[in-house]
Amino acid sequence: MTLVALLLVAYLLGSVQAGVLVSRWAGKPDPRSAHSGNPGATNVYRTAGPGWAALVLLLDVGRAALVGWLARSWVPAVQLPTVCLALLLGTFLPLFHGLRGGKGVASLLGFVLGTGAHAAVGVALLAWVVGRSVTGEVFLGSFPMVAVLAAGLGLESGGIWGWAGSFLVGSAVIWRHRANLARWRLESRRPLGPHG
Repeated sequence: MTLVALLLVAYLLGSVQAGVLVSRWAGKPDPRSAHSGNPGATNVYRTAGPGWAALVLLLDVGRAALVGWLARSWVPAVQLPTVCLALLLGTFLPLFHGLRGGKGVASLLGFVLGTGAHAAVGVALLAWVVGRSVTGEVFLGSFPMVAVLAAGLGLESGGIWGWAGSFLVGSAVIWRHRANLARWRLESRRPLGPHG
């Protein structure tokens, strides 16, 4: 499989938003219309409950892991971040869902898992638990997780271009959380009461 063909496959698979499809199938609200507006598992948890959220997470990670496995099998390691960026582009701007997509955390997790960097995935999950516990916010807990996953991808890719691409991958996922970060900062400055 050529790089161009794999980039197309990655984008198209990234464009499959499990949160939207599962919610529609279950007769639940489109997660993009409520709370954070994200179609990922966390927002599906809010709109549809834990069972459906678990299914969405499994599907999102699974389709990304397939892309990671294909990339690991068919292109040089240094091109792994390029394929991951195509997957993320589909996640951010999904062709099948009006270009309204997610943040990319599950996609990055699945992709790195698919490349075989299991140690990085384990450390990343631990980083999320610690980050979530310290900050009390799911999305803030994702930041150290994304950093570890990007570093794991850099180790898998190797070379200056592999590390540069991995840095772009991590930066893109963090950048997609800018609205969450702005909302969190605004809420953290809100007075606690009439005399706050």
